[in-house]
Amino acid sequence: MNVRLLKMGLSTLLGWRRQGYFIPYRYADQIAERTLAYPSLERLLDQHRDDFARLLHAAEGFLPQLQSIVGLKPPHPRWEQSWFPRLDGIIAYGLTRIQMPARIIEVGSGHSTRFFFVPAGKRGWRRS
Repeated sequence: MNVRLLKMGLSTLLGWRRQGYFIPYRYADQIAERTLAYPSLERLLDQHRDDFARLLHAAEGFLPQLQSIVGLKPPHPRWEQSWFPRLDGIIAYGLTRIQMPARIIEVGSGHSTRFFFVPAGKRGWRRS
């Protein structure tokens, strides 16, 4: 557990400030971890393995820009967080740079929006 989550948990449990839901379960350490398989999804993803490899290769061209994200603070995108995986950030940034869509409709918690907005903002796009 990282320090930030520990602080949030203690703050909530001790009543200083609510920062989420922390539900204890006394038998949690006895539950076997398992990975669920989704064969139909795995087949679909496998059909597009070459496309994804090409996209990753193209994203390598943005390595200097992606490296410049290191150490930024909100509202900028950042790698040092746990709710939006790094590979997703690379793909979001890369797709936006490669495709340059006229409009991006993004539904989520908001952190992924930061990875779309950085390359879009460089082209003068506005949030709406």
